[in-house]
Amino acid sequence: MSYPIFTNHALQKMKSFGLSEIQVLDAFNHGTMEKRGGGYNAIKKYSTYEVGVYYVISENKYKIISVWKRFRR
Repeated sequence: MSYPIFTNHALQKMKSFGLSEIQVLDAFNHGTMEKRGGGYNAIKKYSTYEVGVYYVISENKYKIISVWKRFRR
């Protein structure tokens, strides 16, 4: 498979949360994967926050639909 495609929605979310492409790709590549609806979540936990990536696989391509950042207690 190839490099993932970022949708405009994902890019807007990244900007609103102050996430870089490197941070999102780290969560995508090294996060815990779980099946969610028609796609997958990859969640990477850091000491004070976690980054989540929702993506689908379409025509053997990864398409990142949305991202989020949550602060941990």
